[in-house]
Amino acid sequence: SKKVDTSFSKIRYVRDWLNGNSIDNTNYWLNCEISGGNVNYASGITPKGYNGLDSLATVEVTNPSYYTDNSFIDSEERDLTRYASISSNDWCCLQLDLGDVKSVDYIRIWHYYADEREYNHKLQISQDGSNWQTLYDSEVQGRYTESNSGKTYILNEAYITEAFSQIRQDINGINLTVSNMSEENA
Repeated sequence: SKKVDTSFSKIRYVRDWLNGNSIDNTNYWLNCEISGGNVNYASGITPKGYNGLDSLATVEVTNPSYYTDNSFIDSEERDLTRYASISSNDWCCLQLDLGDVKSVDYIRIWHYYADEREYNHKLQISQDGSNWQTLYDSEVQGRYTESNSGKTYILNEAYITEAFSQIRQDINGINLTVSNMSEENA
């Protein structure tokens, strides 16, 4: 994923907004990873649910702890029956508070993806909970097909450099040894 143009990579709050999808009006959040320095800051934080983009109202979230359960990320076969959801016909979000401002390399999110649906989606970040920056808005940038790999938003250019500097290929020579061969097979 390419770096998202953002004015800051130090954040405290994340809002993952949904408002229906290409299949139906349901909003299912599978997981969120907020990574900085190989630490998932989102792990174990219980999100709060809100609806209404213009005037936030607190709403009940079904199974909120699934959204930040590391077992989803660590699993080879992801359990798509473990999701957080909000019943609403309006924009609704799961909001995470990291407790204090953290230096974040990337945010990776998963919404329900088994049927390759595309959500009406917005992703926002904030340092103070008052001033929000939108990283992604499907109404502006278009929807994308959800997948097993999730969607990654890179915030820190240093992370890109660090990740690529760890990819290295060395070829010092090729040795080929054939043993136990008779002369007629050589």
